[in-house]
Amino acid sequence: MVSLNNENNFVNIIRITFEFYPIKGGSVNHTIELSKKLNPYLKTQLIIAPKFEGEYNEFDSSFGIPIIRVSYPKLKFLTRIKLPVKPLILWVYARRVVKEIKGFLKKMGQKKTIICVHGTPLGAFILFLLKINKIKSKVILYQHSGDPISIGIRSALLYLLGYFILFLFKPTKLLILDDGTNIYRTIKICSLLDIPYDIIPHAINWDEKKYENNKKENKRENFVILSNHRLDKFKRVDLAVLAFSAFLRKLDEKEKSLIRFLIVGDGPERKKIEEIVKKERLENHVIFCGEKRHEEVIKFINESDVIVGTSLKSNLNRAILEAMTCGKPVIVFNSGRISEIINHLENGILVKAGNIDEFAVLLRELYLNPEIREKIGNKAKETVKNRFSWDNRLKKELKIIYDILSN
Repeated sequence: MVSLNNENNFVNIIRITFEFYPIKGGSVNHTIELSKKLNPYLKTQLIIAPKFEGEYNEFDSSFGIPIIRVSYPKLKFLTRIKLPVKPLILWVYARRVVKEIKGFLKKMGQKKTIICVHGTPLGAFILFLLKINKIKSKVILYQHSGDPISIGIRSALLYLLGYFILFLFKPTKLLILDDGTNIYRTIKICSLLDIPYDIIPHAINWDEKKYENNKKENKRENFVILSNHRLDKFKRVDLAVLAFSAFLRKLDEKEKSLIRFLIVGDGPERKKIEEIVKKERLENHVIFCGEKRHEEVIKFINESDVIVGTSLKSNLNRAILEAMTCGKPVIVFNSGRISEIINHLENGILVKAGNIDEFAVLLRELYLNPEIREKIGNKAKETVKNRFSWDNRLKKELKIIYDILSN
């Protein structure tokens, strides 16, 4: 095992991503944190990211790692009429990125430079372009989902295309982030196609002050429930709203008046969820907060009593892990492999996937028993500390880098 010290700063990293600030989300936060955590152990690091619309100059200049912005085709009209243009966008972006890579490799030196690409389809296109340009650098691909095929038909087709290209033009290593989904399907695909892979865990800054839990008084008044997920079909925040409605029906009018459900995040399902809120007559209880910066999200978590996760695919995501890091009790559908992390009534609450009534009953139990909330929250924080530390993640990451260069 490689130790965490600066003796390992023997390598240059060119890190390429299509999801980066000012875009928000778990994948963006993961890339940002990984870059900063790994940087002290590298000789140099360069980030190549898209030239998005919006303001990001201040972020880039203060980030501490050089960021090169590359333009890409927006294809807004084709996107509006819902044509599958993502492969074309990634292809054009990949071509422009590889042109940038050529110049930087001359400066950095090809033998001690590793190209790290976030996103399997983007990485596959870049690998293909590197091969036809006769660039022989080592390439690590990061896949931010353990099972992207389960997200939807378009995601499945895009990733299957990526895997096919990787079968023909193999990366040095494909690193699959274990996000609690059915990672075994991805492992099977990699094994069948002979794609070299490794599994990497989530990592959370559990010991940073920003995660310190500002404990509320143990009273039933002003009970706040939080959903901190993107509003898409994968996260199923609509089910969280229905469970909240069922929970409210179990309370008297006085209790209802002081209970709020905060939805932090945005996405394509927002209109549908707003319609459910109106249909269930929850306008006085449900507050749509929109997208927030990461620091603001942590504040929302600390000011809430319970955090919910209602994905039918996987609830072992950054939103849930950060809530646990803050010492907050989480109540989630038992989907994916979340039960490998959460023990029911010990460090979280597990509900049979899709069971709205059971979700409401257990949510009411948490509402009535603040001592249980505190006990579960404390155990949750301990779980993240022991299993999802950046120290463990960095040791594995550095060993992979060391082994790649050694070979």
